[in-house]
Amino acid sequence: MSSAPRTTKVVPNTFADISQFFTLDGDPEPMAITYGINVGDPPFTAGQLAECRLAYVTNLTPFMPPFYKVGNIRASVAQAVGDPAIIEVVASTAGTDTVVPHIPQNSALLVSKGTALGGRRNRGRFYVPGLLNEGVVDNVGNVSASTYQPLFTAFLEDLLVEANTNVLEMVLFHSYEWTGDVDPGPPPGFPAPTVVTALTVNGRIATQRRRLRR
Repeated sequence: MSSAPRTTKVVPNTFADISQFFTLDGDPEPMAITYGINVGDPPFTAGQLAECRLAYVTNLTPFMPPFYKVGNIRASVAQAVGDPAIIEVVASTAGTDTVVPHIPQNSALLVSKGTALGGRRNRGRFYVPGLLNEGVVDNVGNVSASTYQPLFTAFLEDLLVEANTNVLEMVLFHSYEWTGDVDPGPPPGFPAPTVVTALTVNGRIATQRRRLRR
């Protein structure tokens, strides 16, 4: 009997898989957004990872309420040989938006990762918690995307302004499916990570129901 297909995400050497965590007061489980970066040739350091976190904190915490916090950030950095190196920066920064009530946590801002290449493989997305308030979402779930678009454009640009002048390009990693007992590795012609050229805010909120239907 054949086994169910498995999926392997490929993170090549000189690239890192980033997880930015968030916490909500009273919720025991953290939330996260993930993205890839090209770390370049020099060893990737905790200081550079802290700059990735700072890019988010600087641009987004003014739109988060104090009961949401930007938490730890973790990098799984691919190595030429052996297992990836894990780097984590432990920190917690509360949001500063106290003006307008925020909508429940089962709704999030949907942000698409765009590239210069076509096809579904070359598109990505993440669901960003803690940003939506009642002043920018109408009664049918439409979002004032123009309120948030400059923030994510600035976040992406700030990743390129790193303390040691490395260019930390955001990228999309690609995956392949396989069956059997042994991972055969990427197939011939498997694509390299694709550079993300734009983060685009969707004009509708992403709810748990909408995500389950996808």
